[in-house]
Amino acid sequence: MLTLTTGAAQVIQDLVADHPGAGLRISSNPVDADRIELGLAVTANPEPTDEIVDEQGSQVFLDLQVAPLLEDRTLDVEVSDDHEVAFKLLP
Repeated sequence: MLTLTTGAAQVIQDLVADHPGAGLRISSNPVDADRIELGLAVTANPEPTDEIVDEQGSQVFLDLQVAPLLEDRTLDVEVSDDHEVAFKLLP
């Protein structure tokens, strides 16, 4: 199952602070037969088929195609001096 670094969990909590029950949703968009793009969005609720990762007080919703791909990965975050947020996946 996807795990979160402490930093990623904190940023997700900050993003959804005004929306109880909300989380970060990771979805997939097919590019071609061999590749997909991952999309990130803050959403109020998971889709009915999403896998829910509830860790360190943060929720991440994974769509059906993404969940198996991220099974052994860790979601991390980098925040720039300008407060720009960049999530990244670690092995």
